[in-house]
Amino acid sequence: MKKYKVTEEFMRVRHEGLFINCDLKDKTVLDLGCCIGYTGAWVLDKGAKHYTGVEYSTPLSETATLNLGKYFDNSVWQIKNESIESF
Repeated sequence: MKKYKVTEEFMRVRHEGLFINCDLKDKTVLDLGCCIGYTGAWVLDKGAKHYTGVEYSTPLSETATLNLGKYFDNSVWQIKNESIESF
């Protein structure tokens, strides 16, 4: 199994690859297993109108909330701290 280090460069390349053919402008994005909200920041920065992240881990969902709250108005995103099944 190959190990890799999650860096800013890794995340940039990952998201450029995931969304290469996507026009995110005015889209609503659901992210299951949102971790610390990096995808939320990415899609909002690229023009998404709303982002919802679902994360089971309380520490990760709290970090996502802090991260997104620093840069984006809370009317355009939400983090749900619950399991995917209950969401």
